[in-house]
Amino acid sequence: LSGWAALEILIAKSFKSYEQAFLSPFTKAEQPTLRERFLARIKGVMKDKYRLTDKFIAVTSVLFPGAADGDVQQDYEKFCKLKDLRDSIFHGEPFSEKELPVHELAALLRKYVLARIATPNQALNTDAPTSGAPVS
Repeated sequence: LSGWAALEILIAKSFKSYEQAFLSPFTKAEQPTLRERFLARIKGVMKDKYRLTDKFIAVTSVLFPGAADGDVQQDYEKFCKLKDLRDSIFHGEPFSEKELPVHELAALLRKYVLARIATPNQALNTDAPTSGAPVS
């Protein structure tokens, strides 16, 4: 459960940083002002309504932009499986400690922590200068 809490916190905190980077491609087509206005409204309405799996999708998209669809789909399925297990445990359903997917959870958490560390801050701000200077 501690591992799950760490993964959930990582995804929730990362989403706050990556939401704009995830949505920004939608504003780069025709009528960018109208698209930005629409997305601002959607973000306002959805602010407290995103499910954790929605946040996971957005974070995955930003952290692994060039990953194969099959790979990110596999991560999504693992995440959903782990979340369902966590939910069932929290709701008091019986479980076997020996059968808990500790290694699968640890591997997914490690993958996302390392990707978060490796993702440059400039990727989070689409308006940031690309001078190569470190961003703090």
